[in-house]
Amino acid sequence: MQATFNKLPPFICVAVARIGTQRMSLPEVSAESGISLRKVERIAQMLSWDSVKYRDVCSFAKACGVDLVCQSETRKYLARQRTLKNVLSHLTSRQLERFNELCEEFTTLHEQGRDEALPASP
Repeated sequence: MQATFNKLPPFICVAVARIGTQRMSLPEVSAESGISLRKVERIAQMLSWDSVKYRDVCSFAKACGVDLVCQSETRKYLARQRTLKNVLSHLTSRQLERFNELCEEFTTLHEQGRDEALPASP
């Protein structure tokens, strides 16, 4: 199950978290998930779910609107975002820059033999 979850790591979940068309803030993810803000901030920077307790994985992903078991909707959303010129437009430029850095780290890890990597960052 962990390998499946890791195909949509925490940093991607938080990047796609929205309320309507607005990006969900980390305090909003914290309130929705019932996880402390400090823990949400740490999880949001992670490249995998490996060190996150299962109940926190479930709460965090649900708060972000991501189904880690049936990932098709989130993957379709990411694929649509990649085809648009205004990729993940709800992110600020700083957030998008950090997202791209994490995508590069994630891809590097998977190229070194870990699980199947996601397509290249937008």
